[in-house]
Amino acid sequence: ADRLRSLSEFLKKRFYRFASLLIANSEELAQTYRSQLNKDVSVVRNPIDISLAKRSVEETLSALDLEVFERSEINIISVGRLSAQKNFALLIDAFAEVKSALDKNIGLVIVGDGPLKTKLEAKVKHLGLCSDVSFLGYRPSVLPLVSRADLFVLSSDYEGMPNVLVEAAAVQVPIISTRCPSGPVEILEGGRYGELVPVGERVELARAIKWALTNYDESVAKAQRLAQNLEEYDIENVRKRYMEIVEKLHGEL
Repeated sequence: ADRLRSLSEFLKKRFYRFASLLIANSEELAQTYRSQLNKDVSVVRNPIDISLAKRSVEETLSALDLEVFERSEINIISVGRLSAQKNFALLIDAFAEVKSALDKNIGLVIVGDGPLKTKLEAKVKHLGLCSDVSFLGYRPSVLPLVSRADLFVLSSDYEGMPNVLVEAAAVQVPIISTRCPSGPVEILEGGRYGELVPVGERVELARAIKWALTNYDESVAKAQRLAQNLEEYDIENVRKRYMEIVEKLHGEL
């Protein structure tokens, strides 16, 4: 994965300089390309159908999924490919610390599949958390699950632009994320709308989870404020933004 990422970055630097226009999905990525390529870069967010996301709350879960959520009083959820990039091992370690510190019935739900599934399941078993951590596998639609959770956690080492954070925000689920490149800092506006923690820091991630759960009304209030500020991610506004850029480029040619 690291070799492919390095190759991808090499090809971008080599060929992007010939483009008439560059578009990035985050300001952080745009600044990187501006400095590397000395070109103007526009920012257009990944499109999310906000209205569809909100309707997902009304979808009915399967009996098996419902049983998973009813097993615990509080449910933390995370979504992503079970790969090194997503660092679910960090989340599991932090969750174990939270479980030992708080006198609450807390469950962790992980949605996704990938090459590290066996290792992560073995880690959960080693920590004695088999009854507390559920692996639900890959799902084409995750929002009906996310909307039932009490807290969403992103533990990644790096991202492109994590759409799932915006989707979780659309259904007003409180969010904690690592301060990874790129996207979470912008989506959560530097921590205004959700807790941000250093990449790879188990103690800080556990601290943030404990704070969010013990100050839950404030966590929900942050999520509600974020849900009201997602206009630039809405699919219709993204479409308009692309049309504006294309029309401008056409006028310059």
